[in-house]
Amino acid sequence: GPWMSEAVWAGRCALLWCFACAVVACVMSVGGSCIFSGLGDYWNCGRLVATESFARLVIGAVLTLLGARSAIAFGLAIALAPIISAAVVTRLGSKVRLRSGPQVSWRQVTKAMGWLVLGSVMAQFLANAGPLAVQFLTPYTQENRTGLFLSALVVSRLSLSLFRAVPPTTLPTLPELL
Repeated sequence: GPWMSEAVWAGRCALLWCFACAVVACVMSVGGSCIFSGLGDYWNCGRLVATESFARLVIGAVLTLLGARSAIAFGLAIALAPIISAAVVTRLGSKVRLRSGPQVSWRQVTKAMGWLVLGSVMAQFLANAGPLAVQFLTPYTQENRTGLFLSALVVSRLSLSLFRAVPPTTLPTLPELL
């Protein structure tokens, strides 16, 4: 924690906690969208993603209008958006009702989950390795380059954020709906 806080967030330990909370919140949000898509409830799956994006936009706009200049405030906003979205769309969990499926062994479940988790972690690592590499490799005198790189990366990834509304779990079932 202290090393990562110093190396990535210039010693701001609170940003490390914002990051940890955002990871947990995003896991909750992605899990919710996968549950909805697995149940064939594509309407609520889309609402979950749209509500999360809207919550981020509104929280960011409110913080900006209030004159917030703290990275910690915006870090908390990133962590809060998925939680707000999941709470609103699922009505605090009352909307999600799971049905029994075919019996599978724990061995099958853990093997499949292991590959899914490994694939997700590797995808996130590859997607976010660029900003970390720039942060570590940029000389101290050119610190503003990291911000420029991150800004360009965010703009270039807008299409990927929009594609998140169609998670890979829904792709095999979409042809059946047409």
